[in-house]
Amino acid sequence: MLIKPSLIAGSERRFKQAEFSPEALNRKLGDGPIEMTVEKMRLRQRQLLAETQDVEKAEIGLERIIQGNDLDSINYLAKGTAASRSICRIQLRDLKSNLLGYGSGFLIGPGLLLTNHHVFGKPAEAANSIADFNYELDVSGQERVPVRFGFEPGKFFYTNDRLDFSIVAVAPTSLSGGEELEDWGWLPLSGAPGKADPGEYLTIVQHPSGQMKQVCVRENKLLKYVGDFLWYNTDTTAGSSGSPAFNRFWQVVALHHSGVPRKDAQGRTLTKDGKVWKSSMDESSIDWIANEGIRISAIVADLKVAVGSHPLIKPVLDEEEPPNRQEIEKVRAPVAAPAYGANIWVEQSLDGAALVVPIRVPLPMFRKDIPFAPLVPVPGPAGGNAGTQNGRYAER
Repeated sequence: MLIKPSLIAGSERRFKQAEFSPEALNRKLGDGPIEMTVEKMRLRQRQLLAETQDVEKAEIGLERIIQGNDLDSINYLAKGTAASRSICRIQLRDLKSNLLGYGSGFLIGPGLLLTNHHVFGKPAEAANSIADFNYELDVSGQERVPVRFGFEPGKFFYTNDRLDFSIVAVAPTSLSGGEELEDWGWLPLSGAPGKADPGEYLTIVQHPSGQMKQVCVRENKLLKYVGDFLWYNTDTTAGSSGSPAFNRFWQVVALHHSGVPRKDAQGRTLTKDGKVWKSSMDESSIDWIANEGIRISAIVADLKVAVGSHPLIKPVLDEEEPPNRQEIEKVRAPVAAPAYGANIWVEQSLDGAALVVPIRVPLPMFRKDIPFAPLVPVPGPAGGNAGTQNGRYAER
């Protein structure tokens, strides 16, 4: 969706008050080592210990953070894939279900989704909108089948204009009725501040311009904290509003919401190729010099004060972990499908379901003219009927 001019103006005001140059600060921070006080190192080590439940892993993780070491265990990728399941594309639809634009959001607890206030500013804006989970490519480059859920703002809706976030309830069952929301898990929110330090790299999973799910890894350097907000370099576009920004341990550090565009001497917004941007152009062409996110610690602090007693928010504030569900590919094939296409069946997998329809194709053949090689018996267990089973398949 188009980022409102007032939202960008707010980011520009905070950016000016922060008094820093993204390019200069980026060069100064470099790629490590990161300067930390003894107190800060102890804080990060406690956080890492709570996350890993392993003293040695926590020490190694802290050392890599300080030294700017990009090495990670190979399960870093699997953990990121698991975390990305809870992130969805939001189709913004009006009361007549007309498509208005796109945003991003992610589940933060049982039945609750977090996005921006400028995505959902009031319950009516969520009423007919749709959350698209699984809108992505699989490992073979094929599109997965999206799973769509509706919103239930009448059940729960809370928004904060200053921090630009909204939380809305999501229907427990998909629009098709075949999927449960709990199967998509959620991303726990930690209210502890300082889950990342300037100089560290963040990872953002997003639906840029409403496209299929994408990830920007290791190019999103955290530059500076400014009160309840933080600044970072990353490649985000319209539609990325409401995306989570992760640290290297896949903890949500910030909610992405806006940025500061590069401007010329006349104050006109510039594109990446140096031209003057016009409202008829796509926002992805704007040259963003820095991106701004809302700190998760600030969001959690606000929730405790405003709606902390609500039963649906309690699991979020308690940092309740989602059910540990493993994706197991299940393929249900018929043991003995009737010949000549008498029946049909469904084969299910992680990528969706396929309707299998066996058919009979008559082939004109003259048995006397076509010599068939004798069937080679297949050895089986003593007393078994493996040869008979293979014979039946051969006859078909």
